[in-house]
Amino acid sequence: MGSEKQITLRGIYKAKIGFNLQKGFNIEVQRGRFLKPSNIILQLPHAEILSLEALDIQKSQSSGLINWVTNKDIESATRQLAELALDKASKLDMLDDTEKRIENRLNDALLPRLVNYQLGHKVEFLEMTSNVISPGKEATVDKPIELTTG
Repeated sequence: MGSEKQITLRGIYKAKIGFNLQKGFNIEVQRGRFLKPSNIILQLPHAEILSLEALDIQKSQSSGLINWVTNKDIESATRQLAELALDKASKLDMLDDTEKRIENRLNDALLPRLVNYQLGHKVEFLEMTSNVISPGKEATVDKPIELTTG
């Protein structure tokens, strides 16, 4: 009857992915024994999406004869778009890629320098409890993603 309203949103989002070190981390130094070298193990929480920022959202709307698009409708649709962007971002390979990148950096650059090549070293990613072992800052990797919905 011509009273249908329609809202179309298209957005570009930037996901910040990193490690929430407030969840805790662990550094374990294992003493060597006969024929077994000493070892250092760094345990970190899994990578996660720390934030999602809308870079650009394009909106179009059309109101029906008696059914008008309201600000509340637009706010609700914008929230749904952000939820969709977060859902899609969590299903991409960015989290695994971030873990591999930080593991490579730690294994290739940082840990060998810290242990002066006298200890073996290893990076592990674990589900960490909410107990804070040592508060720190999040290490983030920015990777823009474009997500659309219509």
